[in-house]
Amino acid sequence: MEDYNKVIESLGVRYIKAKNLVLRQAFTVRNAYDVGNNLILLHKGTLVFGDEDQVVEEGELLFLPGGRATRVGYGQGQPTV
Repeated sequence: MEDYNKVIESLGVRYIKAKNLVLRQAFTVRNAYDVGNNLILLHKGTLVFGDEDQVVEEGELLFLPGGRATRVGYGQGQPTV
């Protein structure tokens, strides 16, 4: 447990900015990529990620690591092109 606490204390977390987006249509991003790490908090709706479409429940956070392409989809039904 002591080693675990050392790891947590060594992490540097910075709050840079936040956006509040209201999404109205279903969409899928096949290769979501960003240089920095991102956290997505799902208030309402359906959010899936990865090749296996793992589901993010309402109230959960999705961590998207920087420098790695990830498939992300929001909403139910067919995404619009």
